[in-house]
Amino acid sequence: MRAWKLVTLVLLAGCAAEPQPATPVSVTIHNGSERPLRCLLVFAHWTTIDLPVLRPGGSAPMTLYRAADRALFLPRAGDGRRMMLEALHCGYDDAWSESLVRLDWTAAMRSGETRFVLDCAAGERPACRWK
Repeated sequence: MRAWKLVTLVLLAGCAAEPQPATPVSVTIHNGSERPLRCLLVFAHWTTIDLPVLRPGGSAPMTLYRAADRALFLPRAGDGRRMMLEALHCGYDDAWSESLVRLDWTAAMRSGETRFVLDCAAGERPACRWK
């Protein structure tokens, strides 16, 4: 019985620990195509955030945060809990489902960089590259 109480206290202490500090990461999405671009941030547990539609030549800056394990997140409004980023989807606003591309965040998550530009050029689907 005594060992069980000790394990319970250790587990509870771990739950109460403050989250590790996070590093701000600047991300700018640039629409280099001739068509309006729509992007969607996808977080764990099926939470999504629609970014403003980007006109041709437009850009959308945002600040994300990198956790100690290098995962990217946004603090949730209200309670500040970390919403872990899983994916970024972009497509042309007038043909969203036909032009949708899932963009890879691996380089941004694993690098130590704190500034990224995602430049999306024209194509049948947006051709987006990290810079």
